[in-house]
Amino acid sequence: MAVSHKRREMDGIQSDYERDHGLALLRKGAIQYVAGEGSLKPVAVILGEAPGQHEDEEGKPFCGTAGELLDSLIELVGLTRGDFYITNVVKYRPSRNRTPTDLEVKYSYPYLARELDVVNTKHVIAMGRVALDALFRGRGLTPQPLGQTHGYRHEGLVEGKFVWSTYHPAATFYRRDLYDVLVDDFSHIIREILGMEAENGAETT
Repeated sequence: MAVSHKRREMDGIQSDYERDHGLALLRKGAIQYVAGEGSLKPVAVILGEAPGQHEDEEGKPFCGTAGELLDSLIELVGLTRGDFYITNVVKYRPSRNRTPTDLEVKYSYPYLARELDVVNTKHVIAMGRVALDALFRGRGLTPQPLGQTHGYRHEGLVEGKFVWSTYHPAATFYRRDLYDVLVDDFSHIIREILGMEAENGAETT
């Protein structure tokens, strides 16, 4: 699929999301739709839960303090933000930066599934419980506790893709002990992804 066609697909997803009556109340309290951004042929998709205040104001995912921490994680593994596609499950900021409700996630999931289908990568990194739970519930599965599965690879949650899980950067603001866990998880996940892709590349040459 050509990049221009993929961009049109993304525009169509946004248009449909903005018209979804099930998201009308959520939309009413937000400034704007926060679209995913980055490479459409990335190392991986980085998936968060929903925009916060900074994201809502600027119209970009992961651009506040949590975004700065994400950027530092990406730099730590020798990559750049442009090597990834970054998005959220829910595209409008929930009021008062609250956690998205199960219903908001449910209404948002079909659009997320379409979005992930457009992005040409085999890997999705779910950052935080909400993002991981959305992928489990979207497949009709019971979510697994993030505390027991962070750093792991999950299969069968997104068709044609591997899902990796870790904590959301913002979680480290409330639990400093999670910072080292997040760094270790992210470094491990990227090493695994790059290793798998290198192995696949060797098999096709």
